[in-house]
Amino acid sequence: MCGAALPASGHVGREPISTTVLKEALAVGWPGLCVLPPKEDGSKAPLVKWKERQSKRPAAEQMRRWYVEGGSSGVGVVCGRIDRNLELFEFDDPTAYTLFKDAATAVGLGDLIERIEAGYLEDTPGGSVHWLYRCEEIAINPTLARRPKLPDEMSDPEDKIKVLIETRGEGGYAILAPSGGRVYPTCKPYRLLNGGFDQIVTITPQDRANLWALVRRRGVTRVLLAIVRQPRQPPPAC
Repeated sequence: MCGAALPASGHVGREPISTTVLKEALAVGWPGLCVLPPKEDGSKAPLVKWKERQSKRPAAEQMRRWYVEGGSSGVGVVCGRIDRNLELFEFDDPTAYTLFKDAATAVGLGDLIERIEAGYLEDTPGGSVHWLYRCEEIAINPTLARRPKLPDEMSDPEDKIKVLIETRGEGGYAILAPSGGRVYPTCKPYRLLNGGFDQIVTITPQDRANLWALVRRRGVTRVLLAIVRQPRQPPPAC
């Protein structure tokens, strides 16, 4: 069941959604992940100050307070050393994901991508794609590819950059499936597409370096920078 998508509100069977998500969160903890639920306001920020969670995992009783007493409907994890060098590789644009996979296959990295996605692959309510893997070498939270935002994507005049590909490593925080409810502004859930928390693979530093180098190859970078979305209406709120 780990990672199954949940409806935005209400019950699953006869259980409140918070109880069901608690079971998921406890299951996340078994493979050694440091769980920290996100706020229920659409900000995607962690529920509490989480600096201490970079070195200390919450106890099961604390998780019960978050999920049963507090009614949290989201699962987040702290990346980095606390989670055995867990790193999130995120495609913030679905077109960037498709183009990157095509480029990876063309240069002989298709098997590596398949192995990562067999371990953990999910999508988000906003159309992003997440990979999770572990590696002896990780970074903090660098942006690997970005482009100028379209006018309809800007929340204010200074909001000028659209991130296409980024990672979350040491000091990073990631919201994962089956988060739902008011975790995301549209109340839609994060969906596990393949693998699970207990199947996250470990890749070599060279594997990781190859992924990063591919993003920065001249031809790939040029194609990524050319990605432009058509103007769109803002997503409906909950």
